[in-house]
Amino acid sequence: MFARIIEIDVAPASVDKCIKIVRDRNAPAIAAQPGFNRGTWLVDRKTGRCLSITFWEAADNELESRAAIPGLLEKMAGVLATSQVRQEAFEVVHVQMGWEEPYHG
Repeated sequence: MFARIIEIDVAPASVDKCIKIVRDRNAPAIAAQPGFNRGTWLVDRKTGRCLSITFWEAADNELESRAAIPGLLEKMAGVLATSQVRQEAFEVVHVQMGWEEPYHG
């Protein structure tokens, strides 16, 4: 399993609008990509810093899904504070949740 972290900066006054875009458009579009496992979207309402953490079944799925990122960001152009997008990908080596058995990559 692989994870991708994307960080963007949203104008703090536009955080609620950004959340609506993520919930209504971006998250469902990402979830429809082949190999998508799950995603978590985080926001700091005071600073406008937003993180998207998505999990993918294989490295190829994560790489191929990157083609959708520019279009998803375009939909958010009205809420972004900057055009800078920071992203990194990692291999998942362990996941622990209170209600599931641990995942060991």
